[in-house]
Amino acid sequence: MVSAVCPNCKIVLIEANTNSTKNLGISVGAAKNAGAGQISNSYGGPECVINNKGKIVCFPSQIQKFAKYYNVPGTIITASTGDFAWYNGPQSPADFTTVVSVGGTSLYPFNNSRGWIETAWSGAGSGCSTFVKRPSWVKLSKSLKCPGDTRPTADVSAVSDPNTGVLVYLSYPYSGGVYVVGGTSVASPIIASVYALAGNASSQKFGSKLYGAGTNLTDVIIGKNASPDLENNAGQICGSNVKGGDPTAICASMPGWDGPTGNGTPWGLGAF
Repeated sequence: MVSAVCPNCKIVLIEANTNSTKNLGISVGAAKNAGAGQISNSYGGPECVINNKGKIVCFPSQIQKFAKYYNVPGTIITASTGDFAWYNGPQSPADFTTVVSVGGTSLYPFNNSRGWIETAWSGAGSGCSTFVKRPSWVKLSKSLKCPGDTRPTADVSAVSDPNTGVLVYLSYPYSGGVYVVGGTSVASPIIASVYALAGNASSQKFGSKLYGAGTNLTDVIIGKNASPDLENNAGQICGSNVKGGDPTAICASMPGWDGPTGNGTPWGLGAF
């Protein structure tokens, strides 16, 4: 995705020793030391899980100690929000304030001036962190209220739906061919590459600029990633507390910010 969006970018691949949270965090530092101005991460882990007794178990202290690895001023770090919709709950490292949290859309050809129409991808992750406090640049609204005034995700988005995804040539383990693939793992490097094209990573304060981008982002106002009144793994309700109530911004697209798509998708480089 990086070579497709930014063909003149220099790509450095960093492989962690294992997929442990600590080693993945260390690999971010290795990318910075290798000279990366943007660091894309296509992985995540839940803040909370449902144990075999049906109880919600969250890991704030264990997760928080790894936040230091993702605090790299002067570098943009992107991370995907996950591919299991609202129900998997908030994901790390996308939940960290110092990370640009990337959600996902479905993208269809359409007879309009743009030639395309976008909706929230039903599989895109979103949610309210159970422990990361809301950064000052994320403004509260009538349709967005996280318990404990915590950080909502996502910040921004790009195409992720595997049914409307990107064409990728695979040579292994297949015999070769072009396949359509997706997931927010696609969206994270797309957004990191747009930041690289903009060339402003060193002057950015994490994802704050996205919250005043206006028409430099395409506002996605159709679609949702959950049904009202169903809990996620963190015990959060998607919609109103009234049975059958409408989904709120944390799990449904609407004008302005929303959970599945954040502030929207790139429209040129002005937002970055």
